[in-house]
Amino acid sequence: MTLLLTFFSVRSSAHTPSETYLTLIIAGTNLTGQWDVALRDLHQGMGLGLDDLKKVAAVELQQREEALALDVVAGLSLRADGTPL
Repeated sequence: MTLLLTFFSVRSSAHTPSETYLTLIIAGTNLTGQWDVALRDLHQGMGLGLDDLKKVAAVELQQREEALALDVVAGLSLRADGTPL
């Protein structure tokens, strides 16, 4: 059984919403998943504009993206029929 949820985040400076996909796979008692977030949304979450991206070293940018991704995942809460997963 595969569960696919689509979330839309509205950015105050954007003309169109960004799409984020959360894919969950339930197999027996195991739950696995993948959360795909657009890089531009991660960069916005870090407060980086296009000009800022050019000034940040690639290694530092990757570290900042990973740190933000960990923060986002830490705040994710999954429930099925009101029960935390």
